[in-house]
Amino acid sequence: LMLHSILNGVALAAAVQHGNDGSSWLAGFGTFLVIFLHKPFDAMTIGMLKEPSFETRVSMLPESVVALTKKGHQVWVESNAGNLAFASDDQYISAGAQVVSRELVFTAEVVLCIHPPAEAITSIQHGTIFLGVFQPLFRIAKMQQWAAAGITCFSLDMLPRTTRAQSMDVLSS
Repeated sequence: LMLHSILNGVALAAAVQHGNDGSSWLAGFGTFLVIFLHKPFDAMTIGMLKEPSFETRVSMLPESVVALTKKGHQVWVESNAGNLAFASDDQYISAGAQVVSRELVFTAEVVLCIHPPAEAITSIQHGTIFLGVFQPLFRIAKMQQWAAAGITCFSLDMLPRTTRAQSMDVLSS
């Protein structure tokens, strides 16, 4: 696992790890680069949601929390979010995260999750940025709802699948 780059709060980047057992998939969400122009050079609050019960992957492992907190970002992890990926709340706390309620994670500036949350968009703040694998071409209605509510969504499955971008590809191992 390796965090590739965090550029002074302007961009997030991390490496993808696919576990053969499916236990860990994203260690801070691919080597993607997402530029946050609305808040350049400021520390961000980054929240990680617990995935549905059928999902054993987690969007960020404790190793990525260490790198994010060293850059001054605050990381909130939903209670028991990493359990199915063999990452305990204590490991996240030791890495510098705060374990919080799901409701509080939704108030973070950036929310990491693999699957779109089931909650109604009314519980999500205007301006929230979601990073995940949302399959927007198959979930058109949900994406339209999010756009109408002022929610920004970066779906990592939409990154180009080229040799040059292979390190950012969340669809291959």
